[in-house]
Amino acid sequence: MIKYLFNKLLFTLGVLLSVSLITFILSFVLPSDPARALLGIQADESAIEGIRKELKLDKPLPVQYWEFLKRLSRGDLGRSYITNRDVKSLIAERFAATFKLAIFAITVATILGIAVGSFAVYTNSTAVYKFLTSLSVIFASVPIFFLGLLVSLFIGSYLKLLPISGYEPGLKGIKYIILPGITLSIYPIALIARLTASRLREIMESDYVKAHFAMGIKRWKIVLILALRNAMNPVITVIGNSVAILLSGAFFVEYIFSWPGIGLLWVDSVLRYDFPVIIGIVMFSAMVFVVVSMVMDLLYPVIDPRIRMAQTQ
Repeated sequence: MIKYLFNKLLFTLGVLLSVSLITFILSFVLPSDPARALLGIQADESAIEGIRKELKLDKPLPVQYWEFLKRLSRGDLGRSYITNRDVKSLIAERFAATFKLAIFAITVATILGIAVGSFAVYTNSTAVYKFLTSLSVIFASVPIFFLGLLVSLFIGSYLKLLPISGYEPGLKGIKYIILPGITLSIYPIALIARLTASRLREIMESDYVKAHFAMGIKRWKIVLILALRNAMNPVITVIGNSVAILLSGAFFVEYIFSWPGIGLLWVDSVLRYDFPVIIGIVMFSAMVFVVVSMVMDLLYPVIDPRIRMAQTQ
């Protein structure tokens, strides 16, 4: 276990270093000038040069990147070019809204995805199985921003059942989270349902499951109690990846529904060339992915005894 955690730590450092380098380079090769964006296109060159020196943008890129790594090692993500606020505080402020949306979406996706996948196998009908799995492929193939536009236009604008945008803390804000939460949950529902159904169908053909059928145990007990637990490993991987994506900020969905989370902050920062915030959010997203991946790896032995036995041998 100690060796695993050490290797995982080295992998984490490598991922974060690679992400920081790629993001830093891409940010500064864009056809834009943060200093000019701050002062406007009509600002004189002397003022722009002053801003460049103040922000240390006049130094060579390798020097800027080294300074960035030194700040990053201290947990300092820099300050926003636009608001002059600490990037960590900006992310922390928006994370609460993103966290609520992510928990809502992944809860709905997990419950419905596993339920649909289990039902497809429980019916023991080839037609039902093919219909549900085909439906999941269709929903998984539709771009999430297109689903967001459809949900907002049909349910929000046409039927006027729920508000398209808005945010309130506590239970009063539940009406605002439903539309973006449903939109975000559609893709993981499709993946979880298809993976659950595929894995369950494979397990139902195994010898130990057939032996339980021969003992006269009801099909629903075999599916839900015996087979489902053994089918959870790949499903947990999908759930973990979905959680990481949602916690990092579902950019397009938050933008479409004006949800004040990390995704909306990132889009606004891109539009205003606020590079410290852009890089900070990307680094935060990479860290979330790595941490969630480690948690999922640690959960596998708890769920599947076979993995636990293999680790002890």
